[in-house]
Amino acid sequence: MVDIDFNGDPNQFTPVGDHTQTSSLASATPITIPAGATKVIMQTQTKDVRFTLDGTTPTTTKGFLLVANDPPFIVHLDTSHNTLTVIETATTAVFDYQFGR
Repeated sequence: MVDIDFNGDPNQFTPVGDHTQTSSLASATPITIPAGATKVIMQTQTKDVRFTLDGTTPTTTKGFLLVANDPPFIVHLDTSHNTLTVIETATTAVFDYQFGR
């Protein structure tokens, strides 16, 4: 089960690895969840992005929707899955993410 918290307390977030920004999302892009990560904070800029957490492939119409320029939010990860997969819904999306615990 994935617990999505749209009002995550940033004081309860310890980064794991580096903050990453990518704009290479024309096709479904898997992102490996690093060891020790139990959360991810995400935000998209310029265009919407869709994501999945269970190994299925998102499309421009399938997956959870991140709306461009909405505030970042924290997703609590189910550690039995180890991939976050994202795709842009239109060209030029910019996706920021940071894993944490």
